[in-house]
Amino acid sequence: MSNQRALVLNSKAQPLPLETVPIPTAGPGSVVARILGTLILSYLRSILNGSLPYPMALPIIPGGSSIRRIESVGPDTVSLQPGQLVYCDITVRARDNRDLAILMGLHGGAPIKLMLDEWRNGTFSEYTKFPTENVFALDESILFEKFGYNIDDLCAISSESE
Repeated sequence: MSNQRALVLNSKAQPLPLETVPIPTAGPGSVVARILGTLILSYLRSILNGSLPYPMALPIIPGGSSIRRIESVGPDTVSLQPGQLVYCDITVRARDNRDLAILMGLHGGAPIKLMLDEWRNGTFSEYTKFPTENVFALDESILFEKFGYNIDDLCAISSESE
């Protein structure tokens, strides 16, 4: 298993240190993708220092939705492929109750069990594992060549969807 760099929130009283952590592995129902860009929430500091009391279990890698390139896919993934440009949403819904959701790396929500286990960490890392259903393929030829967008432009997708 290889390692990566990540910003890890160990305490709400301390700044985010850059740490070395393992790169996650894609298993059934998941995709691992490499960061290209993300939008930083204007109120993120309030979440991280606890003045906005989001439920979360520490330590945790925070972060929001992001633009990424797929590194690896789980064995049951049929359409997404390594190397593909994607938008990755941090809103994870319980597979057995779609009304329950968390925000990976930010908010434990009602089913905090999702954050305690499989979908704990957010996107302030080189590589992040996402549920396959949270990864959306982007057409590079249309977005970059036809419309002239760049990665920074695409990061605004998350501000429009939240």
